[in-house]
Amino acid sequence: MGEAEDRHLVEIAADCRGLLGPGIELVSLERALDGEVVRFIATLRAGDLTHASVASGGSVHEAHVALRRKLVEDRLGLGFEALVGRT
Repeated sequence: MGEAEDRHLVEIAADCRGLLGPGIELVSLERALDGEVVRFIATLRAGDLTHASVASGGSVHEAHVALRRKLVEDRLGLGFEALVGRT
């Protein structure tokens, strides 16, 4: 990736952290290209639990939108799993 792409990935990671909120950490964010498909892989941690959220799209923008949707879904599931696991 070039310097501009690296900066954009940092901005997307900051956006993801804002969506996740307290209690769920964004451990890493990777971008992969598979032909014409852009894929983001976000590794999350809540307590002792680790989860990979994967989303893709035909452009960086589409993949970012899909990742935002996936993170909201996974945040709910991961938060619930962390809560249930503590009892």
